[in-house]
Amino acid sequence: MKEKEIVSFSHIKAKAFFMEGCNYCNIDLPKYFKVDHLLKRIEQELKTDRINNFYAIDTITHKSIFPNDFENVNYKLFGNKDGELAWRRYELIHPALYVDLVNLITTKENWKIIQKRFDDFKNTAVTCVSIPIVRSNKKSHKAEQVLKWWEDIEQKALELGLEYGYVYDADIADCYGSIYTHFISHALHGMEEARKDRNNNELLGSKIDRGIQAMQYRQTNGIPQGSTLSDFIAEIVLGYSDELLSKRIENIDKSEFKILRYRDDYKIFTNRPDIGKEILRDLSQTLAYLGMRLNSSKTRENSDPIIASVKEDKIDELFIPVRHDNYSKWLMQIYASTNKHPNSGKAARQLNVFHEALNARRKKKDKLKKYENPVVMISIISNLAIKNPKYYNWCAAIISILLEYCQKENRKNIAEKVTKKFEHVPNVGLLDIWLQRVTFVNDPTKEYNEKICKLVSIDNYPGNKNIWNSQWLTKKIEKIINETRVIDKKELIRLKPVIGRDETDLFRNIYDAQAI
Repeated sequence: MKEKEIVSFSHIKAKAFFMEGCNYCNIDLPKYFKVDHLLKRIEQELKTDRINNFYAIDTITHKSIFPNDFENVNYKLFGNKDGELAWRRYELIHPALYVDLVNLITTKENWKIIQKRFDDFKNTAVTCVSIPIVRSNKKSHKAEQVLKWWEDIEQKALELGLEYGYVYDADIADCYGSIYTHFISHALHGMEEARKDRNNNELLGSKIDRGIQAMQYRQTNGIPQGSTLSDFIAEIVLGYSDELLSKRIENIDKSEFKILRYRDDYKIFTNRPDIGKEILRDLSQTLAYLGMRLNSSKTRENSDPIIASVKEDKIDELFIPVRHDNYSKWLMQIYASTNKHPNSGKAARQLNVFHEALNARRKKKDKLKKYENPVVMISIISNLAIKNPKYYNWCAAIISILLEYCQKENRKNIAEKVTKKFEHVPNVGLLDIWLQRVTFVNDPTKEYNEKICKLVSIDNYPGNKNIWNSQWLTKKIEKIINETRVIDKKELIRLKPVIGRDETDLFRNIYDAQAI
């Protein structure tokens, strides 16, 4: 798998990788959201120039207008995490700033600097398995990344159970939100060189730092979440953390432990609890130096490496039967099981299998039995969605099939009830997007609060000016960004009422999905 890591490819391949729309936005959105054409137009306009050559000029001061003087340069999209007050903020980076950042890191010289640092990180005491992966022809980038986690974390952890008796799990609290942008330069060039360059802005790390500040109102705490580019930049800082941790624990015999890291999740294997606790303490101190901290609620010791290597939801899933004889009971079983582990991989896998079976039944024109009431099932899946917002797409896909089983004259009314169900749940922007996908074919004029939903129209495209703030750019670039469609008209015309697996599933093969 190592040869698929993006750092093993040339700067040309790296640029092409980051310029793909699925890497610009790795949030699950309906298939009609496509930014590839917009990114390409901006790339053609910028060529090899930096974005500052395209700043607008203030007519009074005759000085450049800077993006970091404006709020809402990026588009912020909120996803509820628990149906209550917990939420996660995703960002669609301003396309011009995104292309500029990609251009910056993928010049031949700069890419060599980055590759060199990732080579250095491979020599640390931490085995990292979360560097972005280039997809094969059969799977998406995200699917490749998930399979890599399964192979190099879960399966490797189970294998290490043969050598070690204790496992310590830890993860970083609010990782992306707590990354200090100045440490990007520290990670790439070392602390002394980075500090010398703080005001000169000549080093690559300093330029990346400034690029991120430009898109978030000069803020230096946190990086935007929602793109593979952000994942990659996070890996630069986390790789530096691995390096610093390795120096702290260099007095410990390497044969006494093994550390695996997938993004902000750590697994520490050892036969000696004192060593495990010492490494955890050193990890905590390393992260504190970088302005981050461990999530105390998820930091734990386990003396059973097999159970510790497999997530609890997977263990529970072994005992959930498939109920083809009663889909309503089957869905109720899924609801009850996901209540114990909300937003878990189990929810995705169970909903995946249920959707596949239900859709196959629909295609065969197999009617539901009297005790399989579609409205009851819609009620169950709607309540499941509230507690499992990570899988709005799957819930929406199942609702779209169940609506087909409802009487035609009642479908619009039932869809309205589903929408109303979520009115009082805060931060449901992602849900609005997927509910619109459910209702669009039958009710294309239905309005939703999320701004990006207002772009979804076959004709009379309203433009992107309310999505990204571009008034700091020259009129030509601003016009390109505001007027280039990011909603594929052809996809909207071809859209069917029922959401198929091609819109929701990472994997073409259902057995791949079940394996992980």
